[in-house]
Parts: sequence; structure tokens; C-alpha cells
Amino acid sequence: MVGHAHRIRLGHWQRDIVDAHPDRFPRGLFPSDGRHTTNRVRSRRSDGSVRGYADPRRFLGATPDDIVRLAEAAPDRTGIAHRRAPRDLAVGRAR
Repeated sequence: MVGHAHRIRLGHWQRDIVDAHPDRFPRGLFPSDGRHTTNRVRSRRSDGSVRGYADPRRFLGATPDDIVRLAEAAPDRTGIAHRRAPRDLAVGRAR
């Protein structure tokens, strides 16, 4: 854990709110504890043309593991694409 000697857990009343609104919990975490970037991707198709797109991507890192685990549960429940690295959570738009 980074900077915390105790576990970070939601109380029962907090869990009820997060369960009722799983998309809103990470929306509060990412602006305060995360960073935002644009993921630009270019790929070459079989016909030789190049396709490009840009997706917003948010990262939650340098954050206690307990908070990252709590934040990771919301994309799981809402179907939002995400990936977890050892100390980072990346969330993007589903393709």
C-alpha cells in the first residue's frame, strides 16, 4: 500500500450508494486522484489504407491498492473497458 498503514474499505452505507450508482464512484476518483489523456491509435488495413481514432483514457495510479481495487469493480459492473497493471488502472471507452 502506498502511504497508508490501514486498509481502506467502504462502510455499509457507502457500499449501498456505490452499488446503486457504480458509474459515479470512479467519476469522482479519477478527477481527484487520476490523470486523463487521449489514446491515439493508427492501424493499417489489409487494403493498405490507414485507420486512426482517438479515445479518451483515464489512469488511476500512485494510489493505494485498496482504492484501485474499489475503482476497478465499477468498470467490471458497467461493461467499460479497463486494464490493470500492478499499480495502475487504465479505463477507456469500450470498442
